Amino acid sequence: MSNKYTDIAYNHKDAIVFLLCSAFVYFSYDDVLEYGFLHWDSYRYIIQNECIQSLSLENLACLFTETYFANWHPITSLSYSLEYHFFGANPGPYHVSNLFLHIVNSYFLYVIVSKVMVFIGKEEKVSVFSGLICSLLFAVHPQHVETVAWIADRKGLLSTTFLLLSFLFYFRYVTGDKVKNKKNYVFSIFIYSLAAMSKPMAVTWPVLLLICDIYPLNRMTPDLSVKRSVVWFRILLEKLPFFAISFVTIVMTIIAQDKFGSIAGFDVIGLGDRFLNMIHSVYLYIYMWILPFKLSPFYLYPEFIVEKNWSIIILVVCLFLAINLYALYIFKKGKYQFFCIWFFILVALSPVSGVIQVGSQAAADRYTYLSLIPLFILFSCYFSTQFYQSTLKVKYIILCILLATISVMGIVTKYQSRIWKNDIVLWTFAMNSGYRLNAITVLSLAQSYYDIHDYEKALKYFLLADDMGKFPIPNYYISFARTYAVLGMDHYSLQIYKFMQNETFVSETMLPLIENDLAKLKKRMNNGKK
Repeated sequence: MSNKYTDIAYNHKDAIVFLLCSAFVYFSYDDVLEYGFLHWDSYRYIIQNECIQSLSLENLACLFTETYFANWHPITSLSYSLEYHFFGANPGPYHVSNLFLHIVNSYFLYVIVSKVMVFIGKEEKVSVFSGLICSLLFAVHPQHVETVAWIADRKGLLSTTFLLLSFLFYFRYVTGDKVKNKKNYVFSIFIYSLAAMSKPMAVTWPVLLLICDIYPLNRMTPDLSVKRSVVWFRILLEKLPFFAISFVTIVMTIIAQDKFGSIAGFDVIGLGDRFLNMIHSVYLYIYMWILPFKLSPFYLYPEFIVEKNWSIIILVVCLFLAINLYALYIFKKGKYQFFCIWFFILVALSPVSGVIQVGSQAAADRYTYLSLIPLFILFSCYFSTQFYQSTLKVKYIILCILLATISVMGIVTKYQSRIWKNDIVLWTFAMNSGYRLNAITVLSLAQSYYDIHDYEKALKYFLLADDMGKFPIPNYYISFARTYAVLGMDHYSLQIYKFMQNETFVSETMLPLIENDLAKLKKRMNNGKK
């Protein structure tokens, strides 16, 4: 069955939107094309990852069966493998791929928004304008810099590409003839499996589809009649293949994270602190979406949690509860939009909320790439509707607001993308970005100087981190000790190695390195005595 919202003809408008997205992305990110690999994950995923360095059957099997660096994302690794096969360790093509995927995602948003707006009863001109605003704002928003400029977050780009494509097929299935469109349902499931194998954050997709079934697809309502219950059951049954894929991905991810030791125990970060950070992160992401002018590659736990400021804690929790209660209240009144936007954001962020703490960051800009899409849609739909309902004078004002917003966002993105030039620039910015000084950023800067053989500056920052207490990343002690050794301060180097031998944090992979370094160091010290 053909209808107006599933078969909007692809014409010159689509080509223009794609070219506009390309132009805005290029303007905002052209500097990135000249950047190299960051040692922060990108180097490990590509240069040090032997599994991606050929397309042999053995390596392909390795991509799908092995976990690497606390992750299981075989499709993302396969994309790296293809690039390595054709371009080797030249970082340029990897950046081009990231930019292209971001352009595609921006364009897909245009397609989705324009179709869905027609579906809910909006005029086609309003729908197309909504899609255009959404795609351009998404293309240049500064919160996306980390995902686009950082080669290591290819997984976020690729996963979102597949999820948006999965939704398009799901939309065609839902709005078309169910019997004739079963293939769209199958395509949607298959493409979702690719998304889940690109980035584990996609595990929430079945629940997000259920939220979309409520609004804007209007397939599920709180009506508890027998007839509606049957519809609910059928829709839930429809999601079983999606949930099965999600379950497998969750299992593989937990195995990968636990094997690498990335999951922090509750003795390190308490459950209460994790929930508070989850709530604070949601506020932070939405605030930064509105005013993205103080972004950082590394966010710390907020001071009110660390210092147990109970007045702020109570305020934060009460506000969160109030928002949820309000969303449920208006949902029962039959107003689904706010409920679905709010819970889409919460569910999409749940894998990275910090309740299961992975790594030491409290939040990250890359987590917003998919989860805040409803805010882009809400913004674009509101302004496009107001535009076509207004007088000519107001239309000019709205256009000026939109152009100014998109232009400012593009300029901020261009500036923000420059901090990803190399490890030194990145971690210097992170250390001086206005957040309190912390060992992670200091150590990362020290390691960055160590990697380029600037040992004197490396030692300066290793010592600064040492003054803050034990290193939160134990591997950096080896670089610290080696820095002393290179600078001829063998006695201090020996002290660090002896300290490491007596500590429980030393992993099995670190032991051979310590023993080998110690043997060389003692031999050199003995020769010096002679």
